[in-house]
Amino acid sequence: MKKSVSFIAALLLTFSFAFSAPAVYAENAGTTLFETSDSDDDYFQTSDDAFLVKINDDGTAEIMSYLLHERSDVTVPAVLTAEDEVYIVTSIGEGAFYGSETGYVIIPDTVESIGKGAFLNCPNLKEFVVPDSVESIGDCAFGFMYDESTDEISPIEEFRLYGYDEKKASEYASSLGIKYENASSLIRYSEYNGEMTLVSADKRLHKANIPASIDGKPVTAIGAGLGGFTGCTYFGEITIPDTVRKIGSQAFAGTALDEVILPSGITEIGFGAFESCIWLVDITLPGGLTKIEKETFADCVNLEKIDLSDKITSIGDLAFFNCRSFKTFEIPSSVKSIGNHAFLSCSDLERIKVSEDNKNYYDEDGVLFRQTNWAGGAVSKDLVKYPDNREGEEYTVPSGIKSVSEAAFNGCRNLKRVKISSGTEQLKENAFSDSDSLESVTVPSSVWIMEKNFENCPNLTVYAEEAKAIKEFEEKWKKELPLKIEYIKPESTASKAVTGDVSGDGKVDITDVSLLAVILADKQDMTSEQRNAADVNKNGDVGLDDLAAIKQFVAKIIEKF
Repeated sequence: MKKSVSFIAALLLTFSFAFSAPAVYAENAGTTLFETSDSDDDYFQTSDDAFLVKINDDGTAEIMSYLLHERSDVTVPAVLTAEDEVYIVTSIGEGAFYGSETGYVIIPDTVESIGKGAFLNCPNLKEFVVPDSVESIGDCAFGFMYDESTDEISPIEEFRLYGYDEKKASEYASSLGIKYENASSLIRYSEYNGEMTLVSADKRLHKANIPASIDGKPVTAIGAGLGGFTGCTYFGEITIPDTVRKIGSQAFAGTALDEVILPSGITEIGFGAFESCIWLVDITLPGGLTKIEKETFADCVNLEKIDLSDKITSIGDLAFFNCRSFKTFEIPSSVKSIGNHAFLSCSDLERIKVSEDNKNYYDEDGVLFRQTNWAGGAVSKDLVKYPDNREGEEYTVPSGIKSVSEAAFNGCRNLKRVKISSGTEQLKENAFSDSDSLESVTVPSSVWIMEKNFENCPNLTVYAEEAKAIKEFEEKWKKELPLKIEYIKPESTASKAVTGDVSGDGKVDITDVSLLAVILADKQDMTSEQRNAADVNKNGDVGLDDLAAIKQFVAKIIEKF
């Protein structure tokens, strides 16, 4: 009988027998393992037929055999999970890769022992990087060929072994006459205008201590283009000198870093620099940084908190996409722009808190809003993001909100009922989407622009005041989306509208004067609510006489309309 097991093909920085992988993110696992026979429950094989694995009595795992001998590149897994149990791969068994055609092997620094002849008779394997975690290396583990006809073992002349601070790899190389180098030689630098840039690093690396200078020239950047340490699967430790001022795009993407301290002199971090660092828990950003570029921390599922300095002015598209461990996110006063989907799929996010001194964004009970101040004093407000895990089953979009932004309510976990207040004009694409909890959304007739919405909301009924926009929306998407729309009678806005309150914020002030002046000057369309509030003379038309009357009211020349 076959038993299903998951194989996590991602890695950790701090490896020990006490390690416990965050169970909530076990779905990041990839390949599946299954039992190979009924007689021995300790042996498992990957579904892609790559490895035969033994689960030891102490809860560790050993790679017994590599089964795809013709493949040139191999990445040994660090962690296995079976029926909610976590097993760390700590050893590569005797002869595990014997006779393999592989020429490039990446092993995790969970491995503590490499058995005798583990990579014997691998003619294409000319280099091997040994992590510091390895405590024992068996005879002829790598770098040798065996001739079965003569029963003789001979060295591979071109073979070179790489290691770090521990002496096990160098001692092994010295005892057998194998060439040895420090693994730092696998990092490539380039010089330009008297400064050095770390251009690329070998994917087999586990850690690095970047020098402050090379040949007297300062190291000022890590990553050029899409270089750096991107894709170094088991790279989990780095020391960065104070000379570095720039981190390039995707410089550490896909690595196993769990903690990063960036020098204070860094002023630029490229897009996606830490994307998919799934074990990253803590990072200290430099005080001189002014931008969080797009996708910088996307898919950092274990990142719990990040402190933004008051010099950050912009947060890029998808900057924190799928950062599932955030509970609270704080936005400083300096932020002027936040890109699309910056907090998409932050499933544990309960609250977004904005500095009271921020002139462009604000929060109300943890919900993020944008405030745009137009020339002439007009102000428009938009709901940017309702946190996925905010408490409460009901929410009313406040009056005076012009639009609900893209993916604003995407993925909300607890919310069941949403009422959009009269006066809101636009629902942007996927403002409501991907929510099993949503049961009702009430849409007022003031909404005159509706992009694609309500996708993957299986329990949702849309209650809409009958209007042209909702009719057109239903006609356009009814074949693609399983929409359930019920039409309701419009609420009486005339009785609720505050005369002169063109902005819809519940008061009459200079904002209403400025907004109406812009509308009349540019001959802009008004919503029914705006028209009803602006027609202070109640003659059925809105013109300069109404504007003059509102000015007089604000200036306290008149006390009522």
